[in-house]
Formats: sequence, structure tokens, C-alpha cells
Amino acid sequence: MTEATPIKLRYRVHLDGGANVSITNNKNNLSNYRDIGSFAMAGVSHEQPAIYCNGIGDLPWVSDDGTILLAKCYYSEHAADTIISPTDVVLHNIHEYYAWGQYSNLDTGQGYVEFYRRDGVGKTHFSLTLDNGLWDSRSPMLWRASLNPTIRACSTISSEDADSKTTRE
Repeated sequence: MTEATPIKLRYRVHLDGGANVSITNNKNNLSNYRDIGSFAMAGVSHEQPAIYCNGIGDLPWVSDDGTILLAKCYYSEHAADTIISPTDVVLHNIHEYYAWGQYSNLDTGQGYVEFYRRDGVGKTHFSLTLDNGLWDSRSPMLWRASLNPTIRACSTISSEDADSKTTRE
């Protein structure tokens, strides 16, 4: 069997330090995707669920140095965009990370989020840009067109590998 060609996607992810889960409106961006029926996700409304999710998978998120971090991510076609909870990322990669931190320079509109590794060998770093009051990551996200489930958290790709892939906006 021939392995699918890796594709480098470039799209926006909103970082939300107050969120307790991650969500996307595009299930095609998720590896290991599976349907979960109808799962009510609470939001800011205290009377009813904000949204219903129908699936879950892993969102491959490529850091500035090429480290692939898998973010557990719910799917709902009614979600406004892709929102990442850094706390949830750490909780679902607790064997690799113990904390996260965000730097946000409002004067320049530039910042970053870092995930602190348990092995003490550096941090996993994602650049952020301020857009309409939200901090966005426009880092490339690598995935295999076949939704290859063998992508592992914290594996690394070289910049040459990433540059040789097809880029889509």
C-alpha cells in the first residue's frame, strides 16, 4: 500500500487560554477522526449548550521549529473557527508537557505560546499574531491526506521537509 503524500496546510487557529477544550468547524483538518453522536458543549450561556459537537480527532499543529503537537479537538459544523485550548493541549500530552505560557505584546501585535517540556530540553514554541482582539497562530499544520493515524505527538519535521510540501490557504 502506498503512503499518502504529506501536505502542509496553513490556516488560522485562535488560541483561547480560557477555553477548556478545543473545537474546529473543519473535520478534514483532524486525524484519527471519529463520530461521537451529539455532544452538548457548554459556552457562556448558563441556560443551554452553546453548540453541539458530532466528532472528535487530533489536530496536528506544527510549531515554529517543526515539532508536531497533537491537539485533541472536537468537531462541530456550527463552530465559528478553530479554537485551541492550551490547557487541554497540555492535559492530553501530559507525558510530554507540564505547563504552558503566553506572551502577548499589544504594542506590536506579536506574541507566542510555549509548552514546557517535562524532559527539560527546551519548549515547544508557536508564534502568535493579534487580529481583532484574538491571538492567532498561523503556523503550518502538517497532516496526511489519508488522515494517517500514525502521526505522533512531539515528532519533528525538518524545515526542508515542511518547505517541500504543498501549501494551501
